[in-house]
Amino acid sequence: MQSNQTEEKKSKINPKIFLFLPFILLIIIIILIISFNSNRKAMSLLEDESSTRLTTGETKQKIQKDKNRINILIAGIGGDNHDGGMLTDTILFTSIDTVNNKAATLNIPRDLFVDLGNNYGYTKINAANAFGEQEKAGSGMELLTTKVEEILNQDIKYYVRIDFNGFEKIIDELGGITVNVERSFTDNQYPTEDFGYKVVSFSAGIQPMNGYTALEYARSRHGNNGEGSDFARSKRQQQILTAVKDKIFSSDGIYNPTKLFSLIGEFKKHISTNIGYKDLYTLYKLATNIDKNNIINKNLSEINGYVYTAMTLDGASIVKPVGNNFTIIQDLAKNIFDETYDPIQEHSKSLPKIVILNGTNIPGLAAKFTEQIKNLQEFSIYYVGNYNIGTINKSLIYDTSEKSSIEKLSLLNKMLEINTLSRRTNIFNSYNTIELQTENKLQELDNFKNLYSEADIVLLIGADEASLAENKISM
Repeated sequence: MQSNQTEEKKSKINPKIFLFLPFILLIIIIILIISFNSNRKAMSLLEDESSTRLTTGETKQKIQKDKNRINILIAGIGGDNHDGGMLTDTILFTSIDTVNNKAATLNIPRDLFVDLGNNYGYTKINAANAFGEQEKAGSGMELLTTKVEEILNQDIKYYVRIDFNGFEKIIDELGGITVNVERSFTDNQYPTEDFGYKVVSFSAGIQPMNGYTALEYARSRHGNNGEGSDFARSKRQQQILTAVKDKIFSSDGIYNPTKLFSLIGEFKKHISTNIGYKDLYTLYKLATNIDKNNIINKNLSEINGYVYTAMTLDGASIVKPVGNNFTIIQDLAKNIFDETYDPIQEHSKSLPKIVILNGTNIPGLAAKFTEQIKNLQEFSIYYVGNYNIGTINKSLIYDTSEKSSIEKLSLLNKMLEINTLSRRTNIFNSYNTIELQTENKLQELDNFKNLYSEADIVLLIGADEASLAENKISM
């Protein structure tokens, strides 16, 4: 009896258990339950990728370190037998507050347009891991981690990379998951392992999913019914990860010893990490103390104003930070544990609200000017649409509220080279092309003031700007 107890005690402190159990607890219980929740409107922008350069975050600034935080970068790749197997399909910044036992995440859009250095120049951030692996096997995550550190101005101590096969097998070992598909959709271009395409479809409603089906649901990028964007896919990924979390904490989940040890073997094959042996026990203790039901999830999307979608001249869709720098995003990362803090909203409160109207029959003209104005981070976009009262020959900026600072109006006036109409007499010295007041123009000003009573400025784009728009957008 004593011998059996001794053997049982030894098994509990087997070093192999401490080596892999923290991986399971940290990566599955902490990382997989942390989800990304973002959405965006599809919008195309004619833009030359070499015309603008991201500023903040690319200078050799000292990366911020906080002794009370541990930051981890999580990346998902296709892996073997997948087209572009080393491209990161998912990039998730994870932060642990070691004092207050909190965990928070911030998703990094896979199409974020960044400078990867002299060897590669400007490209999507999801290529960083692949380029790093090309230079030296095993160094892909180092390049990706370095770039995310610069973007967020946060020191990232650890990274973890998992491939699709590992993701799929983990779900199968858990016995599958249950997912509530919010809306039905069909994807006619789902990639296959032989580098072709197939059709996948999902019906709305609560349904069980095995690993293969869950992977299809999480990866689909070309679905109809509003499910064709990367941000729609991110929302589905959140559902999958939440379902994994629910299964983990169910009675037949991860704490089933048979499943636990089966997962250990799968992790060895499909995960790459720089987490050392000496750090495992510390991370394990942190994982067990964190409130698993109160993970803070933040995201970068067009809807919340941190990024916007654009299109390169060769037709590639990219994502760029509003303002063409990462200053506000860095503020978000710094204060990630404050659930109520939203720096983009704080910044926007003091900005004049602008309406942008297309007064021509050229589709998309207002949208192009919108992106240029977004880059300034000096105006809040109140409304973008078409002017339906005939075709306008000459563009005008209307100072409708008479509350905007002259400096901001002058900035807009100078950048777009469009005349400004205002009732304020002191505005006419701000720039030499400001429009003089005339009675019929003042009537137009009043009309816009009544129509958009909460806006401060109305930009009406006429035919005179159509031929110049492309040059102005690429400034």
